[in-house]
Amino acid sequence: TEAELLSATVMFTREATLSRMDVTRGSASGGDVVTASGTALSDGDIFSVRVGTIGSISTRWISKTKVEMITPARYPGTSPVMLYLSGAYHSSSGLEFTHIKGAHVGATMPSIGVASTKVTAFGWGLHNLGYRLACLFDGVQTTDCALPPSASGFLAVGVAGASTLPGNAIAYLDTPRVTSASPKNGFD
Repeated sequence: TEAELLSATVMFTREATLSRMDVTRGSASGGDVVTASGTALSDGDIFSVRVGTIGSISTRWISKTKVEMITPARYPGTSPVMLYLSGAYHSSSGLEFTHIKGAHVGATMPSIGVASTKVTAFGWGLHNLGYRLACLFDGVQTTDCALPPSASGFLAVGVAGASTLPGNAIAYLDTPRVTSASPKNGFD
């Protein structure tokens, strides 16, 4: 008898993990954009994220170390965040997302500022987020709601864990400097 030769290819890859999320709390109505960092995150159909029992949520691959996801609507509470890879769920990260009942930012003031300008957020349900709110300026989180140094232009403004109505922005200006003064000798 002739023996048939069978061959198999085995490929080993690093375990994909999520290790950090820029936002860990959000509205129970969902729709919060969360950027998650990790390792060995592959691009393709075999990758998605699950929050609690809600699987395959809207996820966008950014790089091998970063993905962006949109949180699903869910009953208030804390849920594990897991990777979905090749038909199986993996959760070695211990990350969790807390859905909070109805926190929304409706407006922010002032509408123009320089670095360190304090910004006030107005909305409803913000007390559900806790005593110390964290403001987001174009995704950069600050705990004192002061504008971080940035390039001139408009910055989107929000509160971590709250949905934000479209159009909340602040015009960031470079810190003014005096480059010349006139008259130089005083008045006659």
